[in-house]
Amino acid sequence: MEAQTFAGARDSVLLPPDYLRACVLRIVSYALAITCLQLICHIAVRRHTVSGSGLNSTETGSDIVLMNSFQLTNFFVNLCLGGWGIWWWFFVLPSGCSDSEKIGDPISVEDSRCLSPPFFAEFQLAYQLWGIPLCIAVGESSAMMGHHSFVAVLASLGSTLVASPRYFCVYFFGVVEASSVFLAIMNAFKSRPEWIKAMPRIFAASKLIFSAAFFLTRIVLWIPVLYDFWGIAWDIGTSRGEENPLYYVLMGAVFSPVIFLTVLQLFWAGKIVNGLVKMTKRPTDSGWETGLSTKKIR
Repeated sequence: MEAQTFAGARDSVLLPPDYLRACVLRIVSYALAITCLQLICHIAVRRHTVSGSGLNSTETGSDIVLMNSFQLTNFFVNLCLGGWGIWWWFFVLPSGCSDSEKIGDPISVEDSRCLSPPFFAEFQLAYQLWGIPLCIAVGESSAMMGHHSFVAVLASLGSTLVASPRYFCVYFFGVVEASSVFLAIMNAFKSRPEWIKAMPRIFAASKLIFSAAFFLTRIVLWIPVLYDFWGIAWDIGTSRGEENPLYYVLMGAVFSPVIFLTVLQLFWAGKIVNGLVKMTKRPTDSGWETGLSTKKIR
């Protein structure tokens, strides 16, 4: 009865305090788990790094170890998120869900088959909260920082709001991370120029696989998923906004990050296409990764 009362309170914006407290604890535990993984990666990378190898005169061994441990952590996290997200999106979530079934909170909904598990939004938020300080430390581009910040905003909304199109959390916070697995590999090569010289074909292959995964998950599949997501988010904002104007604000808080991410990904797609053309002439130095990968440490 308590769940039904909560579900029927259309003026409620956030999930109940008890649930939010548990949610915060889960997010903190996820962030600590990622931090532990990063420490393990840091130790492993440091043991296999010769100080000064393949570094510019202005760089230090500790800088490259931090960058590579960051990249290795991203590789493992994105591999898990992408793999589990693909399994959920294509094999678990029903494809015939109605718009109303794609909306719901994880507490009172009677049939949760059309809702993503809370894990995807909560873990993604923890991932971004862990990653943003490290992005600053390793010198990520401003575009990447904007990307991380807006993903964190979307993940926080997906974790805390009563009315949210949670059906799509699996895709936005899971499936799309599959492309980042190959980005992490490519970034590792860029931070170690000697690897590119020693394994140019593998470096070129990482570019091609990343390009294919990026276009598939962040352009080809992204656009129709985004169209569906926008329609449902608009319906939530306009219908509930009549009773609680805060929903109009939340609708803007949802649309702004998604628009930014979509424009950014289209921009990156253009750079990738341009780089693939150049790659036919210079397979190991096309320069198209600029803005997609980690800057060199100063």
